[in-house]
Amino acid sequence: MQRNGVRAIVANSRPNEGTRSLAQSPGTRQAGVTVVPFVRLYRNRADYTSWFRDESIFDMVQAELARGTAAGPYRGLGEFHLYESANANGAVARKLMALSEEKELAVLAHVDDAAIDLLMANTPSNRIRHLDQPTLAVLRRNHERLPHVAGRSSARGRAPHCVGQRRSAVRREAALTSQKR
Repeated sequence: MQRNGVRAIVANSRPNEGTRSLAQSPGTRQAGVTVVPFVRLYRNRADYTSWFRDESIFDMVQAELARGTAAGPYRGLGEFHLYESANANGAVARKLMALSEEKELAVLAHVDDAAIDLLMANTPSNRIRHLDQPTLAVLRRNHERLPHVAGRSSARGRAPHCVGQRRSAVRREAALTSQKR
């Protein structure tokens, strides 16, 4: 990380003990890397498709937030996925969006535009701070539509036009788009 100039990382893991372990690692501190911990909403793979309605997930998130990490308090929720937009209205999804606003937590959500709107409708101010968008085109469109939301493209080679050097350019441009706000 030092060789590549990495000074900070957003860390999340399934289960969350991996994030806590990384935050307290002497190697992380020796490398001069700041860990920005996020609470992952999954305990296991099965949670990917049910977290938005599972009250035990909300309880787990609250326990993690209370516990914190050696790097300090958790700064966000995620990453999480919604494979069907309507699940953004799940009871736990609604509660977590309100909690994210109450605690001023960033949200790292891999979701489509319809789910973005539903998630934001579940926050008292109708705002979310960060979204992980599938392509630069979607990021641009949502930045124009939602200028208060920071975002990044998560293309990472899934889209044929975002590979190799092009992928780096996509990430740079996405970061610049977010900084222009």
